[in-house]
Amino acid sequence: MTKTKLAKYVKRLKYWQRQFNLMDYELLPVVSEEINDEETQDIVAAIQWHHGNRWVKININEDWNGTDREINRVAFHEMLELRLGKLRDMAKEKYNWDEVDEQIHIVIRSLENMVLNK
Repeated sequence: MTKTKLAKYVKRLKYWQRQFNLMDYELLPVVSEEINDEETQDIVAAIQWHHGNRWVKININEDWNGTDREINRVAFHEMLELRLGKLRDMAKEKYNWDEVDEQIHIVIRSLENMVLNK
């Protein structure tokens, strides 16, 4: 990922962070080569958060070179993951993690298509 693309990505992350009212989280974007493994070779970004300490770390695949539209979509996706993160954490206490994650991603993909495909 070029410095220019990374700057665009961070700008879009901050935009969606404001839109989802998540400004109380410290944003920690990190370019990483360790984002993929043998089972997950097509991951563009991955998110980690700590609700108590109010930080969010977003790992971005160093090999990814997305278009401006893709950069916006991935930023939207990651910030929406954070917005739904507390709900996910609560649901995982009662239900299977994979099922919760699948349902969260159905919501995220639906919103991506409604909001970003105008």
